[in-house]
Amino acid sequence: MKLLSIFGLCSVLLFASACTTQSNHLIANNASPEQSLIGSWQLMHEEIRINGKTIPTFNPTTHKMMKLFNDTHFAFVSNGDKRPRFTSYQLTPEEKVIAFENFGGGGGRYTFADGYLTEHIEYMNYPNYEGESIRFKITIDGDTMIQEGDYPITKLGLGDADGYLYSVFKRIK
Repeated sequence: MKLLSIFGLCSVLLFASACTTQSNHLIANNASPEQSLIGSWQLMHEEIRINGKTIPTFNPTTHKMMKLFNDTHFAFVSNGDKRPRFTSYQLTPEEKVIAFENFGGGGGRYTFADGYLTEHIEYMNYPNYEGESIRFKITIDGDTMIQEGDYPITKLGLGDADGYLYSVFKRIK
């Protein structure tokens, strides 16, 4: 479950922090609307492969995740379905744990060139990620985006072996 929470957050909902138009980005990068990274994407499937073992990191029946891109920034947010309403603004330690397990997000600047996305993480509910840059291969086919690449688990202090992250997103209009 801890691994599910950690990696489910890695590819979660993002919100763009600078407002630019998609058409300006497309002209600047000679990309068609179908090939543009810019926009909103919903995570459909995600897994990580570690030491030959494939581990699902996202359950679409209990969580939703969105990733957003504008010309310069990315953001992601995930939300679980086990989020009871709080009874006070002074949360108990148990309520804080439930909230953390059912909501996550992060974001920052990114670069995207020659089919490779590098996320420069500035904000994250897992502090291990802040200040890190993670590179992924991106394949966009119509309304489907595949994001995959080596995942630095050991560098982040989250395990003894690195992994390979594989995520499938659908564009949302």
